[in-house]
Amino acid sequence: MASKVGKNYYIFMPIRTLLDRITVNPNVCHGEPCIRDLRYPVKFIFALLQNGTSEEQLIADFPDLELEDFQAVRAYALDFHGKSKALEILLA
Repeated sequence: MASKVGKNYYIFMPIRTLLDRITVNPNVCHGEPCIRDLRYPVKFIFALLQNGTSEEQLIADFPDLELEDFQAVRAYALDFHGKSKALEILLA
């Protein structure tokens, strides 16, 4: 799994490391999976990405997010929905 850095460079992280960025805490967003306990639900960020919002725009709007967080959201989708369903969602 890689995240884009600049125009043509990527950082590679193991999927398990990416998934560790997704937290579930009953005291944060009613226990919904979130990015690093920051109160950004995975499904919210995933929906924004799926609807065409760029990672750069999301970082501008939510400066405490990092590029690896978006890869974590995608890895979570693959892990949670299974490969075929997640790929269908990601490629839609």
